[in-house]
Amino acid sequence: MQYLPLDSIKKIIKRVALNMKSYVIIFYFIAISFINAQDVQILNIDSELHLSSLLAEVSGMCYYKNNIYAINDGGNGSYIFKLDLLTGEIKQKYRLENIRNRDWEELSVYDGYLYIGDFGNNRGNRTDLSIHRVNIKDLGKSKPPFLTTWMDYLARNKKGAYPRDHAWDCEAMTVTSNGIFCFSKDRKDYNTQMYKLIEGEKNILNPIQSFNTGFLVTGAYYHSIDRSLYLCGYRKGETYLLHFRTADTIRFSGHYNKYIIPELKNTQVESVFVLGDYIYLASERTRKRPAIYKIKVSSLN
Repeated sequence: MQYLPLDSIKKIIKRVALNMKSYVIIFYFIAISFINAQDVQILNIDSELHLSSLLAEVSGMCYYKNNIYAINDGGNGSYIFKLDLLTGEIKQKYRLENIRNRDWEELSVYDGYLYIGDFGNNRGNRTDLSIHRVNIKDLGKSKPPFLTTWMDYLARNKKGAYPRDHAWDCEAMTVTSNGIFCFSKDRKDYNTQMYKLIEGEKNILNPIQSFNTGFLVTGAYYHSIDRSLYLCGYRKGETYLLHFRTADTIRFSGHYNKYIIPELKNTQVESVFVLGDYIYLASERTRKRPAIYKIKVSSLN
């Protein structure tokens, strides 16, 4: 009877061990992918409203008294657009001569006032992050009265620019009777930090909660009637929506669902609100023209 040399036996054992390790790794990633797939549900678009090229970089929108109000981000002038709710066509264009658009990223409404989030901060080094409140009744004035709420991040080092994967950017905000709530856009680990601001003051922001969304958060909306928080955003060409049932206060707790919207692949969704039976999502121009997409609320779990 012949025996294999010891060196040959060692090589065989090593090869088998490596193969087993590879199988374990492959199985692990398959399992993780399956779990993630189970956690993310699919939403379908019901209809869409095409937007004018004047809103090619739409960054925020909200609903008030049968109209949609919308803004563009930085580099597009200080304009607020009033849109037809049914068609998305521009009904009026207001210029705010006394409010500069450094990087407008969100538009919210509460109690007859528009809140303009001028807090885009791609490089992480802005020192003039702010939210401007304007009465909708004053939009016809070239220089409407406004109130500014200032903000800065407690943990941010203000020396120099950051790489793109920092935590000091923000594109999402919602306003309620309990205050102004902002949500960070974090390219590093895809967590979003929730901040609560006091209106009209200089706020040094310290997060009250954090949640791993798995995508870049670009829009937020709190529905006071059904007590739900909506966050929208994107990652690697995919569009996502998070829906929290939050009870009496805005928080990352209770029942929530995460959705992917395959029909919006390679779009850039920037804002969200809910009205009646529909969720409205605004997307800037990418391969597709800028648009507002409608999804039935009844399709949520």
